[in-house]
Amino acid sequence: MAETPDEAAVREMVRLCAPEWILRAHERSEFGTDFVCFVTCDTPEGEPLGCPPAHNLAKVETHLVADTDSEPRQRELRDTFRTAYAAARPGWTFDADTEGRMATYTLVARLGTMACLPLWHEEKSADERDAVERRHRAALGL
Repeated sequence: MAETPDEAAVREMVRLCAPEWILRAHERSEFGTDFVCFVTCDTPEGEPLGCPPAHNLAKVETHLVADTDSEPRQRELRDTFRTAYAAARPGWTFDADTEGRMATYTLVARLGTMACLPLWHEEKSADERDAVERRHRAALGL
């Protein structure tokens, strides 16, 4: 079966981001005018990946570290999590490039959450939704 233009575009995006990855599957979703694609890839080592490790780490951190925690507590939680991750994954480091990608992934996760506020919090009052939005904006420095 011939590859569709959508499949070709996703395969090219994966190649540009991580040339060594092999695209196995993708699921496309559309939210307004934004294009979101969830991909499953294999690495040369045969490890299946849905997202780069830095993406997954950033996503987990957004759930583990509460915005309401103090700055020292947030730093402590991040340091503990990152130390444990690096110890369990030989060769992994939290270098400047990784931390930069994680900051971008965190921003994208926050923006995605904000875009879905009306859907995820439809049972809440307008004041409660506004409070959640303010919390996300503050975490992004907006």
